[in-house]
Amino acid sequence: MRDIDSYTEKYINDDFGIKYMVKYRRKKVLEIMQNHSPKNILEIGCGLQPIFNFYSDFNFYTIIEPSKSFAENAIEMSKNIIENNNGGGGTINIVNGFFEERYNELQQKHFDFILCSGLLHEVENPKKLLSAIFSVADKDSIIHINVPNAKSFHRLLALESGLISSLKEFSDRNKMMQQHSVFDLEDLKNLIVEIAFKNQNEVEFLDSGSYFLKPFTHSQMAACLSNRIFGEQVLEGFYKIVKYMPELGCEIYVNFKLKDIGG
Repeated sequence: MRDIDSYTEKYINDDFGIKYMVKYRRKKVLEIMQNHSPKNILEIGCGLQPIFNFYSDFNFYTIIEPSKSFAENAIEMSKNIIENNNGGGGTINIVNGFFEERYNELQQKHFDFILCSGLLHEVENPKKLLSAIFSVADKDSIIHINVPNAKSFHRLLALESGLISSLKEFSDRNKMMQQHSVFDLEDLKNLIVEIAFKNQNEVEFLDSGSYFLKPFTHSQMAACLSNRIFGEQVLEGFYKIVKYMPELGCEIYVNFKLKDIGG
C-alpha cells in the first residue's frame, strides 16, 4: 500500500521535478489538448497544479486525486477560477480518493479527454488502474497517458557508464517516490493492448512519442541550474531537441481510443 502522505511530501520537495519537469509535462499535455479541444475532461491525479488552471475551454472538468492536501488545494483553485469567470465557464468537480476505488461514480458520464499524467508507473497495480480507466471511457474518449521513459538519454548514459546494470533497474528516486514500474514505449503500448483486450476492447493509437531530453538525473539537473552551468533557456532547448532523437526523451506518452472488439 502506498503511503500517500509520504509521497505528497517528497513530491513537493522534489525541486527539479516540481519546478521544471511538471512544467514540460504540462506543456506536452496542453499541446495535445489544444489539438483536440476537449470539452468534458477527467484528470486522474492532479498534483499541485490541475490542468484547468491552464486550459479553460471546457464544459465539465472532473478530478480524482488521492492526496487530501492536493485535492483541497485543487478545490481552492477551482473557487478562484469560478470567481474570476463571474459564474461563467465550466463546472469543476473534485473528488479526494483513489481512482480505482471511485471510478464507478463516473461510469454514466462521457469524457472527451481522460488524462492520466505521471501516475501509471507509481501505482502498485497499473493493470487495475488501466482497467478502471477503460471502464469510464467510451469510443469517443481520447485517453492520454504519460510516464517516465526507461530508454531516456540519461538512463542510457548511466547504463553505458556502468552506473546501472539495466535500463529497467529502479533508481534511488524511483524507490523514494514509491514507483512500482519502469516502462519503455513498447512496454506501455503492450500493457494498454493487454488490458483493453481483457475489457473486450481494441486500441486505436492516435500518436505517441517522448519529450524533453534530460541528460542527467533530477538532482544533477538541479545542480547544473543552481551552479549556472546552464540556465532555463537551455531547458527549452532540451524540450525542443527531442525532435532529432524522438525516442530518447525522459518521458513517453500515448494518445489512444478504445472500441469494442469486432465493432
